[in-house]
Amino acid sequence: MSRAMQGNREYSPAGEKESGIPQPSRLEVLLLSPRHTRVSAGRRPLKGRAMTQHLLGTILVIDDEPSIVRALAGLLRRDGYAVFTASNGRQALAQLQARHYDVILCDLRMPELDGPTFYAILTRQYPALRQRIIFLTGDTGGEDSRTFLTQCGRPWLRKPSPIMMLRRTIQHVLQTAAQA
Repeated sequence: MSRAMQGNREYSPAGEKESGIPQPSRLEVLLLSPRHTRVSAGRRPLKGRAMTQHLLGTILVIDDEPSIVRALAGLLRRDGYAVFTASNGRQALAQLQARHYDVILCDLRMPELDGPTFYAILTRQYPALRQRIIFLTGDTGGEDSRTFLTQCGRPWLRKPSPIMMLRRTIQHVLQTAAQA
């Protein structure tokens, strides 16, 4: 593609990414007021990621380790999700009464109400949400953990897990839930 005019600005293929979709380095929207005064409606950052146009879904992260919660919440928000957090299963159950979640990331071992107990209550009170849960664990060697993960049949990830694996697992859960 050679240079082309877009509006009153010249376009160059140097602004394209590998997808071939034009990626302007700056997008400025100007609105004309009734008096024909130029009013700036917003800008896209010159560098960095594009602004999210809409949310991809809502995710509840349940983990008692603040560093894990911060890392997951930050990553998922940058990916375009609305993220809510709880430090144990009891707090998560209270949040489920107030909001719908598309995906639930839940640690297995937490104080007050652990992952397996949370899952048992979830199954009784919100059976449709069972298909939306992904378990996180640092304890894959324990017999109880392995037995639970095998019996519940839900996807699970070892902590820490590669980011791409987390993203793929979330996408799988979203697609599976949409088909149900």
